[in-house]
Amino acid sequence: MLPYNIVLVLLASLVGVAQGFAAPGAAERLMFYYAYLMDLKMNNNVPRFIAPGCTPSPCNLNDFLKYISSKDTTIVPIDVPGMNHPEVPDLRGTYNKLMEQGENMGPINLKKLLPENFFKGNKPVKYSDALQHVTGVITHKASQHQARHDALKQRGMDSVRLSLVARLEAKSDYFWKKHPYYIPALHLAPLFPGAQGDDVADIISFSRTAYENKNRNISAEELEQEYEKTKSKGDGHKANIEVLEQALKDLTEGC
Repeated sequence: MLPYNIVLVLLASLVGVAQGFAAPGAAERLMFYYAYLMDLKMNNNVPRFIAPGCTPSPCNLNDFLKYISSKDTTIVPIDVPGMNHPEVPDLRGTYNKLMEQGENMGPINLKKLLPENFFKGNKPVKYSDALQHVTGVITHKASQHQARHDALKQRGMDSVRLSLVARLEAKSDYFWKKHPYYIPALHLAPLFPGAQGDDVADIISFSRTAYENKNRNISAEELEQEYEKTKSKGDGHKANIEVLEQALKDLTEGC
């Protein structure tokens, strides 16, 4: 019989797996909207870099979410404070509302989210390219001196942090789903080298997992190799995590 504390960790892990890509999807949609509001603020209410075709312009949160979603999405309008421009919706409360939608949010339509010049030429545009573009808008806005005490700037930065946590924890959860025979063990890991304070994610601990599974005679190094080889659908987390890690590092060091 498994120890009680390990059972709790396993159950929590399975709940996370059930959420699948919902957590990153919710966090990143909110990050996209904050970047859209920043774009409006920097360009006299005419968006140039994020969802420039969204109507009626300026779009409120629901209009924006519907506009950037693929046509087969079943996302339901939400009601949260600050959802109408020029107000700024709360980060955590809005994120929780979006999380309730689960997999109904569906994929993002990159051609709606990004400006037309992204799609000139033959090079395919990946989701990680969109993340890099959006976080670039947030980093630029956050670096402006007059924005240092701006609520929008702070929520934009916090949404990058939340998106990275969601991605890291989803990748960890996916590993447990693909390897249900392991007894899982987690720890609070820094979001990027040198990160401090709240910049942590609750993800797999290779050393503790190796210890809890010592009957399988697997080392922490072997677990880490197995972890990196476990790919989600289209390996959706790896490239996105790298973009978000760099963006948060830039924001933390530069603002």
